[in-house]
Amino acid sequence: MKRAALLLRCSTDAQDYERQKLDLLDTIKGMGYTTSDDLVFGQYITGKDDVRKKDRESVAECKQAVREGKVDAIFINEVSRLSRDSIAGRLFIREFNDEYKIPVYFRDLGMWTINPTTRIVDRSFETMLGFYFDMAQNELKSMKTRFASGKRKNAREGKTIGGAVPFGFYKDEDGKLQVDEEQAQVVRLVYNKYLEDGGSIPSVCRYLLSCGYDKKFNKKFGTGSVRNLLRERRYIGEQRYNLVNPDEPDEAKKQEVYIYKVDAIIDTTIYNKVQIKLDKNRTTETKKVNKDKKIHLLAKLITCPICGDSYTSKTASANKSGERYRIWNYCCVSKYNFSECTSDITLNADNIESIIWQLTKREILALQELSLEERQSKIDEAEQKLASYKDELDVIAKSIDKLNVKKKKLVALFLDIEDDDTAIFNEQREAINKEIDSYNNRIQFLNTEITICEGNIARFKEADFTDEVLDKIEQDLLKKKELIKEYIKVIRPYRLTKARLILEVESKQTNYCILFEPRNSKRRCWYIQSSLAQWQNGLLKTSTAPLGNFFYIPMASLLLDEPDDLDAIASFEDMKEICSINNYVIEY
Repeated sequence: MKRAALLLRCSTDAQDYERQKLDLLDTIKGMGYTTSDDLVFGQYITGKDDVRKKDRESVAECKQAVREGKVDAIFINEVSRLSRDSIAGRLFIREFNDEYKIPVYFRDLGMWTINPTTRIVDRSFETMLGFYFDMAQNELKSMKTRFASGKRKNAREGKTIGGAVPFGFYKDEDGKLQVDEEQAQVVRLVYNKYLEDGGSIPSVCRYLLSCGYDKKFNKKFGTGSVRNLLRERRYIGEQRYNLVNPDEPDEAKKQEVYIYKVDAIIDTTIYNKVQIKLDKNRTTETKKVNKDKKIHLLAKLITCPICGDSYTSKTASANKSGERYRIWNYCCVSKYNFSECTSDITLNADNIESIIWQLTKREILALQELSLEERQSKIDEAEQKLASYKDELDVIAKSIDKLNVKKKKLVALFLDIEDDDTAIFNEQREAINKEIDSYNNRIQFLNTEITICEGNIARFKEADFTDEVLDKIEQDLLKKKELIKEYIKVIRPYRLTKARLILEVESKQTNYCILFEPRNSKRRCWYIQSSLAQWQNGLLKTSTAPLGNFFYIPMASLLLDEPDDLDAIASFEDMKEICSINNYVIEY
């Protein structure tokens, strides 16, 4: 019996997923097809992050099944379930029509891209699908306009527009922030403790933990969260939103600023004193590091995306207030050696090292927030993936052996064929070599994933890092460097404009994109996990989305108040706003 693959676009609604699946199961049964669990791509998993990953990974997994010869036809419920982007949708259909030659059936239209009997491509339907993808994209644009309008309306009325509610507040029935007096007392305590003689962020953390506030409010009071409390402007009664109007043609007017008042928790005078002390402590820490600047924390970790060479640290002289001092920068070693590399990116060592260290600490502390049960669940999940990857390597090895045997038989056959058949022989040999190359690429990918899984298992099992331990490591540059290398695999800088960079960071746990403005006087940058959004001009881009200097968000509901199955495109400025709303901000 013919085998069918089901390609589902998942949302966080389990019932919607089951509805799609049951509808398609009835369809394939009536057409004489059969399927199995391993040919259902886009399977629902509890938890938004996992659902989002499965929804995006489903297309790649489906293609792999097709390459392995497991699929005779693909069934999709609706055109919009495949893609809401006109370019990505067209590329998908063209790839399956021309390269894989696998029929795709759209249940909502009741039509095939390729006649499953005659194997003839329906070019008129291919053209028609393009119009449907255009309609889906226009609907997406219309929805973005409506949601943007709704957010601006809420901002004008002083309502929240998404993101986490800061500790010390709660959201009332009208969507407005109100003071949670019990939590507000802790916020005031944090500010007062920090302003005491000898007060520091670690000392405030230890005090809060000793009082049991972490258990009382079910909140981790680590150094990062306490620092965020001390920087939060809503505590002095100021709520600020920077919103983008997608319908405004004038770039200078696209961003709209909304500021409204909420009930204050902290007196402005106290807040300003805290900011002065925070800035002073940060400057002092930087000066301490500069004394031992011969230790470069990111040596061999930064890679040029243009030529592939590593960045090296170089010194430059500067003059400020009549005093000469040295500045350390990272730059491409090939560019520095006058090679053909066109990279013009120079990264200030103090800034980039501080950013990556903050990111590393967040990676470590995120692991510490997991309970023993959650850690064991992560270990079990990683071990299952590890076993699956190793099993797939065995299958691929056998497949390559079969292809090599097939190639030997083809060569033996070539000795007996006529000269006129040489072209056919070359074509078949090239097809076999291409398939072997595809398997070798997959092997390389699987070996990388196996290394990541093994590293993740070790990290989930390792001893806890407390804030106090991290603070001690921070004073020892060698230990600090070792810890960064343990968690960070590679950093790739890309230039967007003269004042804007994208830093792709691959860590052992997950991948990130950092939105970096070197000239930002507030010494602030923004970051987003690549599982939530991908910059479409880097190596971590999504292959099923169009390319360009923007971010692709496969499931916007994870970041904004959007419908569950809505994907979106975000500019650099849009993503800054999204990161700010979700508190994905690093101060360095």
